[in-house]
Amino acid sequence: MSNAYLLETTGNLPPQVPLSFHLDDGNSAVASANVIQVDGLPGSGITTQLGASNQIYITFADTVQTAIVTTVGTVPQNLFSINLSPVGTVPGVFTFAVKIVAYCTAGPDIGKGWGFTATGAYLSNGTTCAPLTPFDINSFQSSPALPVPVFTSSGINAILTVTGLAGDNINWKGEAEYIFRGTV
Repeated sequence: MSNAYLLETTGNLPPQVPLSFHLDDGNSAVASANVIQVDGLPGSGITTQLGASNQIYITFADTVQTAIVTTVGTVPQNLFSINLSPVGTVPGVFTFAVKIVAYCTAGPDIGKGWGFTATGAYLSNGTTCAPLTPFDINSFQSSPALPVPVFTSSGINAILTVTGLAGDNINWKGEAEYIFRGTV
């Protein structure tokens, strides 16, 4: 003789709460009181934001910026205006490595080119920044020489300004990479 029975349940089964979460680096984050806290690392440019109730967006602020501008005559143009606030209000230092190229497309110096490399730093109190001078600038220039790029700031923005030559249209391209270290 065989025995058979029917298991009957009413309502939903209790939810399964994960006890740990596997991370990309091979470690696991273990919940404490069923809570996992996800934070961006201060000063790294990594931020977190809640999406839907079960989503977390992790954003990495790109620390490499590229830009292009054209100068007409001797009117200065900002090649870069980089907002340094992605790290929040953390005081610290940003060190920059910048590469710049310029090529004359019209005017008396058509066909001439120039190149610059620069390294330097900005000090930030978390709400404003200022360049630590002098920036180390190397220039590789056709004749006539272009004015050297100028590093300034406005509020929390690091600014790089370029200036062309009288009568020339000059196309500029720059790439700036920076790193940060602050109080945390």
